[in-house]
Amino acid sequence: QHSQKGLTRLERIENIQQQFQINTTSKLCYRRVLILDDVVTTGSSIFALKQKLEQLGCQKVYAACIASAAIKPSLHHLPLRAIH
Repeated sequence: QHSQKGLTRLERIENIQQQFQINTTSKLCYRRVLILDDVVTTGSSIFALKQKLEQLGCQKVYAACIASAAIKPSLHHLPLRAIH
């Protein structure tokens, strides 16, 4: 289990980038993907996974979560309902 608890927003972004890897041997191609997350704090996990999915050719990536932490208005760089 990978935990980001206690990390700053910048540390979370840097830390999570290495958690998702592309399987280049797969022949599957997804155009639309829904990411389900239990708790969104900074959105760094969703953003990192979105970037990898786009590298695989996904045209639309949506995200949904069960709960979200209070985020300062300055950190609303991602629309959490739909990421295009």
